[in-house]
Amino acid sequence: MTAKKKVEEPTEIDSESKEKKPAAKKATTKKPAAKKTAKKAPAKMPRLRTGAGSIDHEDKNVKVLQRNLNKRGHVVEVDGIFGTETRTAVRIWQRSRRLPVDGIVGKNTWRSFGYVGK
Repeated sequence: MTAKKKVEEPTEIDSESKEKKPAAKKATTKKPAAKKTAKKAPAKMPRLRTGAGSIDHEDKNVKVLQRNLNKRGHVVEVDGIFGTETRTAVRIWQRSRRLPVDGIVGKNTWRSFGYVGK
């Protein structure tokens, strides 16, 4: 059998009496873990493709997509129109995430931006 070692608690030396006394324990406060919250997807994660939005009508979901592309380094004008510039950026994004490269923003592409939804 092996003998167990006695663990000594930290001590401090009292400057006046030169005696050792137990060190005061430091109070530790642990911060609660931050909750990871996924971003909510635009209404029902719409499927977006070339032609969504038009010169007369901007699509707010296309704007959300364009802002997400801009945040991730793809320079796209946030105009709400899914044109060739947006389609090209989507295809590059899909390729970089190993998604099917089709230029269509479906549920997998939305999820790759961190959105969860139906």
